[in-house]
Amino acid sequence: MNKLLFILLGASVALNFFLATNDAVLESDVNDELHGDQISVAQAGVQKEKDMGKFEKTLSKVHDTYENDKQDFFTNILRLGSEDISKYQELRDKRLEEIKKYINGRNKEKVMLSKKGRVQIGKINEEYNTKLRKLLGKSDYREFKKFRKDFNKKLLEMGLEKFYVGY
Repeated sequence: MNKLLFILLGASVALNFFLATNDAVLESDVNDELHGDQISVAQAGVQKEKDMGKFEKTLSKVHDTYENDKQDFFTNILRLGSEDISKYQELRDKRLEEIKKYINGRNKEKVMLSKKGRVQIGKINEEYNTKLRKLLGKSDYREFKKFRKDFNKKLLEMGLEKFYVGY
Protein backbone atom coordinates (compact mmCIF):
# COMPACT_ATOMS: atom_id res chain seq x y z
CA MET A 1 0.00 0.00 0.00
CA ASN A 2 2.77 2.43 0.97
CA LYS A 3 4.78 1.56 -2.13
CA LEU A 4 1.70 2.33 -4.20
CA LEU A 5 1.29 5.71 -2.47
CA PHE A 6 4.95 6.46 -3.15
CA ILE A 7 4.51 5.59 -6.83
CA LEU A 8 1.29 7.62 -7.07
CA LEU A 9 2.82 10.69 -5.39
CA GLY A 10 5.86 10.50 -7.67
CA ALA A 11 3.60 10.03 -10.69
CA SER A 12 1.43 12.95 -9.60
CA VAL A 13 4.37 15.32 -9.20
CA ALA A 14 5.96 14.16 -12.44
CA LEU A 15 2.60 14.32 -14.26
CA ASN A 16 2.05 17.89 -13.08
CA PHE A 17 5.53 18.80 -14.30
CA PHE A 18 4.92 17.00 -17.60
CA LEU A 19 1.55 18.66 -18.18
CA ALA A 20 2.87 22.08 -17.22
CA THR A 21 5.67 21.85 -19.75
CA ASN A 22 3.89 20.04 -22.60
CA ASP A 23 0.68 21.89 -23.47
CA ALA A 24 -1.12 21.17 -26.74
CA VAL A 25 -0.82 23.89 -29.36
CA LEU A 26 -3.75 24.62 -31.62
CA GLU A 27 -2.87 25.03 -35.26
CA SER A 28 -5.37 27.58 -36.40
CA ASP A 29 -5.20 30.10 -39.13
CA VAL A 30 -7.49 33.05 -39.62
CA ASN A 31 -9.24 31.14 -42.42
CA ASP A 32 -9.41 27.75 -40.59
CA GLU A 33 -12.71 26.51 -39.37
CA LEU A 34 -13.39 25.31 -35.83
CA HIS A 35 -13.35 21.73 -37.17
CA GLY A 36 -9.63 21.97 -37.99
CA ASP A 37 -8.92 23.10 -34.43
CA GLN A 38 -10.93 20.20 -33.01
CA ILE A 39 -8.91 17.70 -35.04
CA SER A 40 -5.64 19.25 -33.84
CA VAL A 41 -6.77 19.07 -30.21
CA ALA A 42 -7.92 15.46 -30.66
CA GLN A 43 -4.56 14.52 -32.20
CA ALA A 44 -2.73 16.25 -29.37
CA GLY A 45 -4.89 14.35 -26.85
CA VAL A 46 -4.06 11.00 -28.47
CA GLN A 47 -0.36 11.86 -28.42
CA LYS A 48 -0.57 12.84 -24.73
CA GLU A 49 -2.22 9.49 -23.92
CA LYS A 50 0.61 7.65 -25.68
CA ASP A 51 3.16 9.83 -23.90
CA MET A 52 1.47 9.17 -20.53
CA GLY A 53 1.60 5.40 -21.06
CA LYS A 54 5.31 5.64 -21.79
CA PHE A 55 5.77 8.03 -18.86
CA GLU A 56 4.02 5.68 -16.41
CA LYS A 57 6.09 2.70 -17.59
CA THR A 58 9.31 4.69 -17.20
CA LEU A 59 8.26 5.95 -13.76
CA SER A 60 7.51 2.42 -12.61
CA LYS A 61 10.83 1.12 -13.95
CA VAL A 62 12.80 3.95 -12.28
CA HIS A 63 10.96 3.38 -9.00
CA ASP A 64 11.56 -0.39 -9.06
CA THR A 65 15.24 0.08 -9.93
CA TYR A 66 15.70 2.62 -7.13
CA GLU A 67 13.95 0.41 -4.58
CA ASN A 68 16.07 -2.61 -5.55
CA ASP A 69 19.33 -0.63 -5.60
CA LYS A 70 18.45 1.02 -2.29
CA GLN A 71 17.64 -2.33 -0.68
CA ASP A 72 21.00 -3.70 -1.84
CA PHE A 73 22.76 -0.56 -0.59
CA PHE A 74 21.12 -0.74 2.83
CA THR A 75 21.81 -4.46 3.19
CA ASN A 76 25.23 -4.88 1.60
CA ILE A 77 26.93 -1.50 2.05
CA LEU A 78 25.44 -0.03 5.23
CA ARG A 79 24.71 -3.48 6.68
CA LEU A 80 21.36 -2.38 8.08
CA GLY A 81 19.11 -4.94 9.66
CA SER A 82 15.48 -5.45 8.74
CA GLU A 83 14.34 -3.39 11.74
CA ASP A 84 16.29 -0.30 10.63
CA ILE A 85 15.14 -0.74 7.03
CA SER A 86 11.54 -0.90 8.29
CA LYS A 87 12.13 2.30 10.29
CA TYR A 88 13.48 3.97 7.14
CA GLN A 89 10.39 2.88 5.19
CA GLU A 90 8.16 4.19 7.97
CA LEU A 91 9.93 7.58 7.86
CA ARG A 92 9.66 7.63 4.05
CA ASP A 93 5.95 6.84 4.17
CA LYS A 94 5.21 9.41 6.89
CA ARG A 95 7.15 12.04 4.94
CA LEU A 96 5.19 11.29 1.77
CA GLU A 97 1.90 11.37 3.68
CA GLU A 98 2.75 14.75 5.21
CA ILE A 99 3.73 16.18 1.80
CA LYS A 100 0.57 14.74 0.24
CA LYS A 101 -1.54 16.19 3.05
CA TYR A 102 0.05 19.62 2.51
CA ILE A 103 -0.40 19.51 -1.27
CA ASN A 104 -4.02 18.32 -1.01
CA GLY A 105 -4.78 21.21 1.35
CA ARG A 106 -3.62 23.79 -1.20
CA ASN A 107 -5.60 25.46 -3.93
CA LYS A 108 -6.06 22.61 -6.38
CA GLU A 109 -6.24 24.89 -9.42
CA LYS A 110 -2.52 25.66 -9.24
CA VAL A 111 -0.27 23.15 -10.95
CA MET A 112 3.08 24.34 -9.62
CA LEU A 113 3.96 25.05 -6.00
CA SER A 114 4.42 28.67 -5.00
CA LYS A 115 7.62 29.83 -3.32
CA LYS A 116 5.87 29.51 0.05
CA GLY A 117 4.77 25.98 -0.87
CA ARG A 118 8.28 24.95 -1.87
CA VAL A 119 9.59 26.37 1.43
CA GLN A 120 7.01 24.33 3.34
CA ILE A 121 7.91 21.16 1.44
CA GLY A 122 11.57 21.95 2.21
CA LYS A 123 10.76 22.16 5.93
CA ILE A 124 9.00 18.80 5.80
CA ASN A 125 12.00 17.31 3.98
CA GLU A 126 14.43 18.77 6.51
CA GLU A 127 12.42 17.37 9.42
CA TYR A 128 12.49 13.88 7.96
CA ASN A 129 16.13 14.14 6.86
CA THR A 130 17.00 14.97 10.48
CA LYS A 131 15.10 11.88 11.65
CA LEU A 132 16.84 9.78 8.99
CA ARG A 133 20.24 11.15 10.05
CA LYS A 134 19.48 10.06 13.64
CA LEU A 135 18.41 6.62 12.45
CA LEU A 136 21.43 5.99 10.21
CA GLY A 137 24.11 7.96 12.02
CA LYS A 138 26.15 10.75 10.44
CA SER A 139 28.53 8.56 8.46
CA ASP A 140 25.89 6.23 7.00
CA TYR A 141 23.62 9.20 6.32
CA ARG A 142 26.40 10.80 4.25
CA GLU A 143 26.86 7.51 2.39
CA PHE A 144 23.12 7.32 1.71
CA LYS A 145 23.07 10.89 0.40
CA LYS A 146 25.97 10.02 -1.92
CA PHE A 147 24.12 6.88 -3.10
CA ARG A 148 20.98 8.96 -3.83
CA LYS A 149 23.02 11.68 -5.57
CA ASP A 150 24.76 9.08 -7.75
CA PHE A 151 21.41 7.50 -8.64
CA ASN A 152 19.99 10.90 -9.64
CA LYS A 153 23.14 11.62 -11.66
CA LYS A 154 22.55 8.40 -13.64
CA LEU A 155 18.95 9.50 -14.26
CA LEU A 156 20.20 12.85 -15.52
CA GLU A 157 22.73 11.20 -17.83
CA MET A 158 19.95 9.01 -19.28
CA GLY A 159 17.70 12.06 -19.84
CA LEU A 160 15.34 11.03 -17.04
CA GLU A 161 15.79 14.04 -14.75
CA LYS A 162 11.99 14.30 -14.40
CA PHE A 163 12.21 11.25 -12.15
CA TYR A 164 14.49 12.78 -9.50
CA VAL A 165 14.64 10.70 -6.30
CA GLY A 166 14.37 12.76 -3.14
CA TYR A 167 14.29 10.29 -0.23
